[in-house]
Amino acid sequence: MKEIKRRLESFAPYDCTGIAEHLEQMAQEGWMLDMIGVYLWKYRRIEPRKLHFTVTYLPNISEFDPENTESLLEMEEYCTKDGWKLAARNAKMQVFYHEGEAPRPIETDAMIELQTIHHAMCKQWLLGQGFNVLLSVTQLALAYMRFADSPISFFSNPIQLYMPLLWLVLLVISLGAIGKYLLWYRRAKRQVEYGVLPPAKRTIKINFTLLGLELVILVLLLASPKIALLSLTGVFGVVAISNAGMAEMKRQGVSRGINQAVSIGLCVCLTFAMLFGVGWFVFQDRHKPVGYYDLKGWKMEVFADPLPLYVQDLLQTEQKDWSTETRKNETFALANTEYIQRPLTQSAEVPELSYTITEVRLPALYDLCKAEKLGQHQEKWDTRRYQAVDAAPWSAQAVYQEYEEDLGAAPVYLLFYETHIVEIAFNWEPTAEQMQIVAQKLGDLNTKRASTG
Repeated sequence: MKEIKRRLESFAPYDCTGIAEHLEQMAQEGWMLDMIGVYLWKYRRIEPRKLHFTVTYLPNISEFDPENTESLLEMEEYCTKDGWKLAARNAKMQVFYHEGEAPRPIETDAMIELQTIHHAMCKQWLLGQGFNVLLSVTQLALAYMRFADSPISFFSNPIQLYMPLLWLVLLVISLGAIGKYLLWYRRAKRQVEYGVLPPAKRTIKINFTLLGLELVILVLLLASPKIALLSLTGVFGVVAISNAGMAEMKRQGVSRGINQAVSIGLCVCLTFAMLFGVGWFVFQDRHKPVGYYDLKGWKMEVFADPLPLYVQDLLQTEQKDWSTETRKNETFALANTEYIQRPLTQSAEVPELSYTITEVRLPALYDLCKAEKLGQHQEKWDTRRYQAVDAAPWSAQAVYQEYEEDLGAAPVYLLFYETHIVEIAFNWEPTAEQMQIVAQKLGDLNTKRASTG
């Protein structure tokens, strides 16, 4: 029979009535509160019995204060005189229990008790929730600026697309917590006249659903399950080590200032170490070149990725050695893949080929992507423009060619197909036959997927 039980609890920190009722029920089932965490509470086995619990608050106490702080000892001594015993504490919140049948309440004035709770919440908890709201709104505003700058990059990059969802969930959680408290405080001010404080409505399913959603977004954000697991392990490790260090300093009687400075410093150092470790792992796990080529003193990375279209498909060339590279970003909404073929030679006469395929997986985004492609040379200093040309040779819905004001037509084309957009740049002006080859190779995404394996 286990002597220790840990439970996930979702009580609001101001819900003194709800917490007391819950702990009385747990005592009747044979479990006594032993430690209060943010969500994880620890209980120890006792003989089942009826106990009375109460929750009090000390607004001036910090989570960094030592356990033997004078105000805490005074509060405990005051309560002990009336038979109350300390069960557990968590910073400003103190939980006491009484074995008598009708104990004298610690707080005898409900109005003063409510004011104390409100003061305690304003000094720390509400301030933290407000900071989360401000941070989330700032990050969402920055995400909108990235979206406005380049919808294709935004919707195809997992970090740019999923990170705002993470901030949005945090915003919902924080706004919900603030709104829930204000509603409770308003209701409590009406009922305090009758000498009671109402319990807060518990939203355990909503809270843990939102937390679960954050974990799902983190996994999507990091794309690789290995990286996601490593990152989550790192985050929990930072939190666990920082909290353990803070708790040990509290037990040793370290002052608030020193504890706070050391705890924050430890958390910052561990966070940087965790980010460095994840970054190093990502770097090691990245797409690596198969070799290097000395190109006029420049150490050129050489890749051997499969491409849907090669220079050799379009031209006859004696060049044998090439670097073929694929750079891909994709989400459920969009896939944006850049293909680059470079010759491994010192000669500037050998052609190279580069093209980008933007696969629009959500049809509603197609017009947005088309507008970005056509508008990418709209700056006043940019003398390049796109002009519509005959789409028939490319078997496309629409085709645009780049024109330079002083130089005329450039061999750069935008090809608009039903589900994707191709931007292709040549070193030469393609013939009608070569245009048809491009259409065969890149016009059908199913063909492209088969070609790339």
